[in-house]
Amino acid sequence: MTNTEVRFPNHLVEEIIARREEIIPAFLEMLEDIDRNPDPWTADQERMVHIYAMYLLALFRETRAYPLLVKIFCSPRRISV
Repeated sequence: MTNTEVRFPNHLVEEIIARREEIIPAFLEMLEDIDRNPDPWTADQERMVHIYAMYLLALFRETRAYPLLVKIFCSPRRISV
């Protein structure tokens, strides 16, 4: 598989959805980490786990993610997720 051939991990997403209560705290912690220290998250342009986390938190309608996302996207630091 080349860099231009990215496959969506359907089987992993299905597993996460089935175990949503277990994964939500880890996803929220991930957002907190991005807010505290975005550099490792933005340094690797191929790193996508945080994008999936945001998508799944939205899918789960997890309201605790909203204030974290506002902090991340309103930060004066340039963060491109």
